[in-house]
Amino acid sequence: MGCPSAANETPADTSTAATATYTDSSAPLAPATPVVVANPNGTLSVSGAAGAAEPGSTVTVTFPDGSTGSALVAADGSYGPINSSAPQTSGTVSALATDAAGNAS
Repeated sequence: MGCPSAANETPADTSTAATATYTDSSAPLAPATPVVVANPNGTLSVSGAAGAAEPGSTVTVTFPDGSTGSALVAADGSYGPINSSAPQTSGTVSALATDAAGNAS
């Protein structure tokens, strides 16, 4: 007796596909320290050089007055410039990365 051939199989001889569920719950690395430039009109421009953030994530910058701006990170990890809409006299600028799954650094 030989092995049965595929020609003798019927459609009922199929198996059930195996599945697995995956949820991305890993936060991206925090962006590298951003480059902050004071513009002549008192506003700020913030950017990150290549490798500064996770490609495809969104970097949100918070300016000293509490206003924010965002930019999508390019394939090389760079982003910006992200410009403040009002002059910023002094204070801290922070950057936060959020990946496509909504995980924040």
